[in-house]
Amino acid sequence: MIGKAAQIISVRKGEFETGFERGGKTCEHAMLIKTAAWYSEPTVIEYLDSIPSFNRSIDGPLRIPIEMGTIVMGKIASECCGVGDRCVIMPNRTRVQVTHIYYEDIEADSCVCGENVRLKLKNVKEEVYFFY
Repeated sequence: MIGKAAQIISVRKGEFETGFERGGKTCEHAMLIKTAAWYSEPTVIEYLDSIPSFNRSIDGPLRIPIEMGTIVMGKIASECCGVGDRCVIMPNRTRVQVTHIYYEDIEADSCVCGENVRLKLKNVKEEVYFFY
């Protein structure tokens, strides 16, 4: 007895068509899944639609995982920042200042949570892991 069933079909040229030809396994597997009427769980799409959305906090501290260097890049996890803002890089507590903000290769004055940005910083040191 099959408890749960899913079918993955190759979409490579030639393989998809072969699965539906006479003797192809795609039609046979589709018929088995169709006759599995005891399956009552939600579909993958229904399950994904039921997941609550991630609430990005614009009121919390600025958090952005970064790559090291004078220009850091990453996705802002919370808060916002602007050119001229003074921030602290953790864990070594280095005080830096935001001199430029680039959003989608366009220079901007500010950025908010959820955006992938590049920040040019003043006073950057080595061993930088998180930006608060």
